[in-house]
Amino acid sequence: MSSTNLKRYPIAQRNLDQDAWFLYQTSSLAYYECCARLCEDFAHLYDSLITDNGVHGAAALDYW
Repeated sequence: MSSTNLKRYPIAQRNLDQDAWFLYQTSSLAYYECCARLCEDFAHLYDSLITDNGVHGAAALDYW
């Protein structure tokens, strides 16, 4: 019998520069500020879609 390979994919040489760049980008303060700004922009857009059409009356999404 052959031994079972439990690894998901073959592990090659890791690119530490790429790993460091990714971790820096996704853990930096600027990244989270951008995420917060995009969430606020989406909330305003969604709120305008609900309230401008008169479908739901004066619905507000301030609790977002």
